[in-house]
Amino acid sequence: SSPMNWRDSFICFLAPDPPNPDAIPVACRDAIMNYWKHVRDFGTFLFQLLSEALGLDSEILKNMDCLKGLFMACHYYPPCPQP
Repeated sequence: SSPMNWRDSFICFLAPDPPNPDAIPVACRDAIMNYWKHVRDFGTFLFQLLSEALGLDSEILKNMDCLKGLFMACHYYPPCPQP
C-alpha cells in the first residue's frame, strides 16, 4: 500500500498585503506575524545594500517593487501513530 500523508500545511501570502491576523490559526499567529516583520525588515535592508553595491540609489530595488510578493508555507509533521 502507498504511504499515508501525515503532513498538515498552512500557506499564506504575507506581502504586499499581510493577512488579517484573525485569519491565521491561533497556534502560530504570533510566530507568523513576528516572522513576517523580521523578514520584511531584513529584505529592505538587504535590497538597500545590494543597490548601493551596484552603485545605484539605495531605494531603487524597493521602488521597483522587489519587496512585494512574500509567500509562506509551513508544514507540520506529527509523529506517525504506527511507526
